[in-house]
Amino acid sequence: MNTPEVLSAIESVYEAFRHTPRPPRIEGCSCCLSPDQICRLVTSNLRQLSPEDLTDYASSIFLTVGDTSDFRYLLPRILEISITTRWWFPDLEIVLGKLDLAGWVNWAIGERTALEGLFKASFEAALESDDPAWCVDGWICGLGRAGLDLSPFLAQLLQPANHMTLGEYFSMNAGSLAKKGRLCNPFWPDDPTRELQAIEFLQSTIVQVIVWPQFGARPS
Repeated sequence: MNTPEVLSAIESVYEAFRHTPRPPRIEGCSCCLSPDQICRLVTSNLRQLSPEDLTDYASSIFLTVGDTSDFRYLLPRILEISITTRWWFPDLEIVLGKLDLAGWVNWAIGERTALEGLFKASFEAALESDDPAWCVDGWICGLGRAGLDLSPFLAQLLQPANHMTLGEYFSMNAGSLAKKGRLCNPFWPDDPTRELQAIEFLQSTIVQVIVWPQFGARPS
């Protein structure tokens, strides 16, 4: 999803966090993050850190390694890799969920605005990707885990150009909704509160009217 809009939004995130100090050290479990890994994270140029350099940190942050200060410093590069490198671990849903753990809603307005701009550009790029329904599912879950209002993102699925993607996203979740009352993405938290907005959207009359004709049936 390396569209010009996404790349520009990534630069805005780097700019918004440019004054975040480089951490002198990163504390944590040596089994999850080795001394050599920590050394690379705190001495290398931020933009030159590789996906491999950041995999263990990004998956373990706030669990067994790191704190908010080092997370904020590494965040622009983590997001850049997560959004532009397909199949990177940790998954996008995990990465975005770390923002909630970091209390990002209380950060400076310029930082929040830059992050929200990146999410908007990336979601729009996801709608134009090779597998838009799969990408949308990941983004909706990730944004929900980050604590964002999903309304503006879900609303884009109602645009005529995105009706096929909406139908596929609905189909992906229909079985799980019918059997468990939950969405299919396994990264949703155990507490279903965060996903309720997306569930209500998929079960709304306006979505039913759009998607059921795709399956040769009428909405009930």
